[in-house]
Parts: sequence; structure tokens; C-alpha cells
Amino acid sequence: MQFVSEGFFPLAIISFAITQICFTAVFGWESVQVKRGVALYILSSVKIVAIFSLHLRKPGAMHGVECGVTIGAVWVYCFLIYTAFWRSLDLRSSCSNTQWENNVANLRCIGMVLFVVSDSIIAVNKYALPIPHASLPIMATYYPAQSLIAYSEIQLLLYPDDKKTL
Repeated sequence: MQFVSEGFFPLAIISFAITQICFTAVFGWESVQVKRGVALYILSSVKIVAIFSLHLRKPGAMHGVECGVTIGAVWVYCFLIYTAFWRSLDLRSSCSNTQWENNVANLRCIGMVLFVVSDSIIAVNKYALPIPHASLPIMATYYPAQSLIAYSEIQLLLYPDDKKTL
């Protein structure tokens, strides 16, 4: 990915962190299943530890303050993306039993799964193991993720009471 090689990675993390905050705000806190959130945060933490454990074994790996700041920034970002993912799952669980609402909620959840996968590929490629042609799987998951999330939210905005589309 071009922005990574040009040193814009910190700006990318900040912009995508803002995106995750917006997703979380849109998905809301109507229904909260704390156990699910804790499980997702544990999964996120295990992923970060695994990725940076591999990173620290590489020649030329970051060390010291730079590594600590990077791990902290990645941890905060993962907290935000997994919070948005958690909110989409909880929203899916709390939706009514109409087929239309279930379909919209499923699209939103699939979008968030794809977003997590896309960002995980970025992290693995950048810090742990180089992935040949990494931009292909990153973009192949990122664009459908954004599209599904946007489509599901647009459906809810356009047809809040008339649930015959989709």
C-alpha cells in the first residue's frame, strides 16, 4: 500500500480510528452484551501479542520507545475497531425478527468482519510476515466491507418503516 511506504501510516491509523468511532456511534449502545465485548477484546489482544512477537524476532525490528508507541497506537486502534465490531454484533442480536432487519444487520456484521480481516492483513504484513501482493487481499476485503456497512446504513435511513427493500 502506497501510504505505508511513504510514511503516512500514523495518519492512516488516525483517520481509520475516527472511522471506527463513527461506526460505533452509528451502531449505538442500545443493547450491550458485555461478555461478547470482553471476548472480542481478548481476541484483539492475543492477535496484537502474536503479531508483535513475530515482529520483534525480525532483523531490523523496532525496539524501545518507537516500538512501545507503535504497539500502543495499534492497541488503541484495535480497541476501536473491535468496539465497532462488537456493537454491530450486539445490534444484530437485538434487532426484531423481521427478515428485512435481519438482512440489514447481517450485511453490517459481514462488513465489520471484512474490515477486521482487512486491517489484520495490514498488521501482519507490516509487522509480522510479509505477504506477497498484500494490497490485493487488503483491498478485496476493505472495499466490500465499506460497501456493506454503508449499504446497510443507507437502507435504514431510506426505509425506516417501509421494510420491503433489500
